[in-house]
Amino acid sequence: MSSSKKGSKSVDKGREEARPVPRPSVRPPTPSVLSRHEGVMVSRSSKGFSYGEVEGSGMSLLTARRWGVPVDLKRRSVLEGNVQALKGWYAKSAKGGASEVKKVKAELGKVEREVGQEVRKGVSKAKGEVVKAGREAKKLEKEVVEKVEEPVKKRRAKAKSAQKKGDDEES
Repeated sequence: MSSSKKGSKSVDKGREEARPVPRPSVRPPTPSVLSRHEGVMVSRSSKGFSYGEVEGSGMSLLTARRWGVPVDLKRRSVLEGNVQALKGWYAKSAKGGASEVKKVKAELGKVEREVGQEVRKGVSKAKGEVVKAGREAKKLEKEVVEKVEEPVKKRRAKAKSAQKKGDDEES
C-alpha cells in the first residue's frame, strides 16, 4: 500500500511571487453589504469582503490576509462598489508600498550624507584644534623652560663673573 505522489513539488500557478510587497500603511476600505430593511435595500457595513470581491479586485486571498483586509468567507455576494473600493486601494497600496520604500531609502541616503558631512566637518575642526593646542603647548613649554632656566642662567652668570674677578685678582 505504498503510494507515491507524483509531482509533489509542483508549482501552483495561482501563487504570488516570492518577493513580498510591504504591508501598506493606509487602512483598507470598509466593506459594505446590502440588507433588506422594511422592504427597502439598505447599505450597511459588513464583517468583511467576500472571496469574489477580493478576487475581482485583482488581489489574491493570501495577500488580502497578509495585508489585514477583512475577509468574510461566508458572504457570497459581490458588490461592485466593494470591488472598486478594494481595487483602488490595492492599486494605490501596491504602488505606494514600493514607492514608500524608495522614499525611505532616499531619505536614509540623504541623512547618511548629511551625517557624513557633519562628521568630516567635526574631524577637520578637531584636527585644527589639535594643531592649535599643540602650538599652545609648545609656547607654554618654552615659557616654562625659560622660567626654570632663568635662575640657572643668573647663577651661571654670577659664577662666571665671580670667576673672572677671581682670575683678575690672581693676575
